[in-house]
Amino acid sequence: MKEFTKAAIADTFMELLQEHTIDHITVKDLAEKCGINRQTFYYHFADIYDLMEWTLDNELKKFMERYAKTETDWQEQLKKLFGFFRFRQQQVLHAYDSQNRMYYEQFIYRQMLPSIRRLILTYQETKYISEDKRAFIEHVYTRMLVNFFLDWLDEGMPDEETVRLADYVLFMKGSLQSTLVTFQNKGNEEKE
Repeated sequence: MKEFTKAAIADTFMELLQEHTIDHITVKDLAEKCGINRQTFYYHFADIYDLMEWTLDNELKKFMERYAKTETDWQEQLKKLFGFFRFRQQQVLHAYDSQNRMYYEQFIYRQMLPSIRRLILTYQETKYISEDKRAFIEHVYTRMLVNFFLDWLDEGMPDEETVRLADYVLFMKGSLQSTLVTFQNKGNEEKE
């Protein structure tokens, strides 16, 4: 029953986000539209932003399960994220504001880091780079993806051609190869 109530609150929240920005959605409005009292809302969520986080995580999980392959590479993961956000474009744009931008940064970082980690491990040079240097490279490249994604949100989520996703992927591949070679060479110099 608890999960059913949470899901009902989240569904109502998504309906409201279709029409209003997040700063115009109140717990009172949400409770009335959902047919619950405010205490029930606060039993499940700390505030509207907690609800937004839970809803976004759940919606992405459902979306990824529906379209996921068994193993995805970082390019596929990035395309799926773009697809998910485009599918929910109106709600995402209504929920995205300066107050919760950090949440979106963390959310996208959590989604992309494992894919970037797997990508880096496919390169031969990786085995010659220390673990702390590899973690640094993973972090930097994941942050690059996060910033690319947030810029896309800031621009109103234009189509993939406008944002030049294919060019970005090409840049990432070439840049990463070069970075790994540089760190491998630096590690060899330090050993000598």
